[in-house]
Amino acid sequence: MEHIEEQRFGRFVECVDKTSGELYTDWRSTFYGSAGLVSIGTSKKNPGQKFIYFYPRVFGDEQPYFHTPVGNFAETETEITLTLIDSIWKFELGDFDLSEFDKLSFYFDKQTWQLNP
Repeated sequence: MEHIEEQRFGRFVECVDKTSGELYTDWRSTFYGSAGLVSIGTSKKNPGQKFIYFYPRVFGDEQPYFHTPVGNFAETETEITLTLIDSIWKFELGDFDLSEFDKLSFYFDKQTWQLNP
């Protein structure tokens, strides 16, 4: 079973095709520029590879999110890059105008307002 090991605040920048360098314009594009919670986990099936769950800041009861496939993880002080066989996912790290309430709300179930584990 895979699990989340780290969480940071950041923004989803882009996902590009590894060969052509072209920006994906499918469902991923609706998340470009969104700030939110970047949750990082390590694959147990593929040791050394990581995956990301991204939860953008949203208003309302529905919490859209996505997760990446596993890939090679690289991090600097300001950026996370996840490189897969055919794509490169980039996230910028930082608060990006997330309020303290926004930050806290990521840790609560929005239906019951109980603290998530």
